[in-house]
Amino acid sequence: MNIRVLHPFPLLPAGTPIRWAGVLAGACLALLLGGCATNGTPVPDERSAYAAVTEAIERGDCVGADAALETAERHHPGGALLTSARLQAAYACIRMEDPRRARRQTEALVSGDASFTQQDYAHYLHAVAGYGIWKQNHRVATSRPELLADVEKARETVEEFAFFVRRFPDSRYRDEALPYLVDLHEGLARSELAIARLDLERGEYERAAARAGYVAEHFAETNSVSDARSLQQQALALAAQPPQTVAAAATGLIASEPVRIDPIPTPAPVRRPAEPTPPPPKVAPTPRVVAAAPPTPAPAAASIDRRPTTAAGGLEWIRAQPRTAFTIQVLGLAQEAGVRDFLARHPLDRETAWIRTERNGADWFVAIAGSYPNAEAARTAIASLPAEVRRNQPWIRSFGSVQDAIR
Repeated sequence: MNIRVLHPFPLLPAGTPIRWAGVLAGACLALLLGGCATNGTPVPDERSAYAAVTEAIERGDCVGADAALETAERHHPGGALLTSARLQAAYACIRMEDPRRARRQTEALVSGDASFTQQDYAHYLHAVAGYGIWKQNHRVATSRPELLADVEKARETVEEFAFFVRRFPDSRYRDEALPYLVDLHEGLARSELAIARLDLERGEYERAAARAGYVAEHFAETNSVSDARSLQQQALALAAQPPQTVAAAATGLIASEPVRIDPIPTPAPVRRPAEPTPPPPKVAPTPRVVAAAPPTPAPAAASIDRRPTTAAGGLEWIRAQPRTAFTIQVLGLAQEAGVRDFLARHPLDRETAWIRTERNGADWFVAIAGSYPNAEAARTAIASLPAEVRRNQPWIRSFGSVQDAIR
């Protein structure tokens, strides 16, 4: 997994001889694991209890460190060494590639209201543990549900690192977050592109083109950008072909380069000898009747669009939102008329707007819906969108990114 974390402090105070730490740890394990709490044997003091955590960490035993910490916390809840012990155990489990146990320890630190001096380190380890969990699943994700879950987890982890950087801008671990963010973006691009390939295989060419175009636009610095552009061109070419032409070329759907599909030639009709045509029967002429032209109906009254009506699709509303708030991007097209028509055909029961931005040097029009105080609220709101809108795989983004993208 190649996870590298920094560890700034020891569990036991400086000056505690390591040989005594070992003795205390051995005594503690013998007492605690032997059932001393239930048979009348005196409970070890706090230092001895937490020494068991140190010993497990030193021998590389994440499971043992986790169990020793749980036992020590049970006998000494809220002890002075609890926070340090949790951080030590989380760090050790990350190094031993057991991020789920690490995550459980950091969750208890970042979700509470307690104040302690190593809060930045706790949030840093919490995000790193989330990265480790994502990485384990990312390696084996192949089906569409697995890939969609992988994308969701990656986005959540990116947001956790972003929260850490925003809350602790002067943390010594701030720069350590960059390699994780780079790898998360690479992984996001790979998974999004894999989903686009699955769409292509299923014959959903427009959806495949849209997702591949999204990768090319938003992950231009990743290693997947050239494959995304190639797949987008291929999907657009297939979407423009007649159905019988696409069926004939089905074996070349997932080529590494765009496939050129020539139209299937239509055989020339067989000419048959012309048969003599009998003369038409003589019919008496019918009097010509001129009907009055029907009255022209009055034009229907134009429907009132209650969404933002500024020239740029709602710029005033967009710029009025906090940069830290989130919205849902429901569509991206190269034609302004297509975005306007989409918003008109799909009432979303929330504020909607569109912006003009740029993709690959050309205009690109994006439709957004709603304003939410955080990413979780925006993700939850996606489920309430109409099914026709959810088919476009809407995703959340901050208003800061929307405001920066306005052209």
